[in-house]
Amino acid sequence: MFVGREKDTARIIRALERGQNVVLTGIHGIGKTILIKHIAALTEKNWRFVFVDFSLAPTQVCRRLLKEFISAGRSTGEIEARTYKSLRYLTANIALKDSRQHIIVLDNLARLTAAKASLLRYLILEKRYLFVAIAETFLPARDLFRLRAELLPAIDVVVKRLPIEETIAFFNDARRRYKLPWTDADVRMLSEASGCYPLGMKDTVSRERNRGWT
Repeated sequence: MFVGREKDTARIIRALERGQNVVLTGIHGIGKTILIKHIAALTEKNWRFVFVDFSLAPTQVCRRLLKEFISAGRSTGEIEARTYKSLRYLTANIALKDSRQHIIVLDNLARLTAAKASLLRYLILEKRYLFVAIAETFLPARDLFRLRAELLPAIDVVVKRLPIEETIAFFNDARRRYKLPWTDADVRMLSEASGCYPLGMKDTVSRERNRGWT
């Protein structure tokens, strides 16, 4: 279930249309990754979003990206045998069979090491990809500053808690979807109790479903 975030969605799409990269920040569980997945679904005719866990070492990042880029049915054995520099070069220069603009989503960014910054700079210089960086709250301030500098031109998007109206819409959707016997007062109470925090909202719905209502 996805509700709200219209302003953030529109702002990110406009930035990518202008060829700008995006840096997403916000507390854990606030919905940063799901927001980008929502945008990916909305824009799939024009853009291909490729998600990669950027907490991994650069070698693993390149391998995972290349496995996404190669055509279906082709062997990935050669990728495993390559050195890092070879993997980095291939990631930046591989012939993409998909004609859509590729947007690399750097998820779970908890630390920007010198090696990761170097890889990012290398890929950016080729001007083939756009980037969305999803930064963890514990990413050091100096790393966040450096990330923004590497991704220029880029915009910052701070993902915040949902407004109460959108939180109520989420619980109403859950009520209909899972046939939960909540009253309007129950929905309001659950919305307020969740603190309009997406991870808490999801956990509340899971807990209520497990109570055996359905």
